[in-house]
Amino acid sequence: MFSISTGHYKVKVIPYLRDLWLSFVAARRITKEEFVNTNMAFYSRSEEEFKAPFLYENSKVLEAGLEFVSIEIKETYFDSNLKSETDESSVTDDEQLSVARKARRYVNVFRAWAEAVFMSGLNGCRSEKEKVAIVNALFGQFEEDVTRNPQDFGYDMIVAYIDIVKSKPINGANSEETNCIVT
Repeated sequence: MFSISTGHYKVKVIPYLRDLWLSFVAARRITKEEFVNTNMAFYSRSEEEFKAPFLYENSKVLEAGLEFVSIEIKETYFDSNLKSETDESSVTDDEQLSVARKARRYVNVFRAWAEAVFMSGLNGCRSEKEKVAIVNALFGQFEEDVTRNPQDFGYDMIVAYIDIVKSKPINGANSEETNCIVT
């Protein structure tokens, strides 16, 4: 089993977001009930769990003609400069980005999926405008903290690269014409 964090950064993002959200309770921006109603569930699968659908005769995966080829599970990370462990920037433009702009881009990586989590934890009696303002304040604080201490923020993750071959014909077509490898 692989760890959820490889420990490259001082700040672990998920506990940081939890603690920041809890600070909104202390500041009376949200209620304790709203804090409790906000749930982020994470689970790291083991190699055996990734392979499991390919191991059982009556598996829908096998019935669909998919065959397991290989798996590589890798611990990796990216930092607030949006660089990965290979030090390749995902920024495509040539302009030098300011620390604040890099912080915004970094925070938006998490906001893309986490905003709905925080919105859903807020009480239904709140107006949409009020909910948006609270969540904007949360991510605004996150962005300010990253801007102040960018070296402390990054994100460790586990990535599974699974190669699968499709060997059954699709819609009666010749199987030689429809084989492909998915990575």
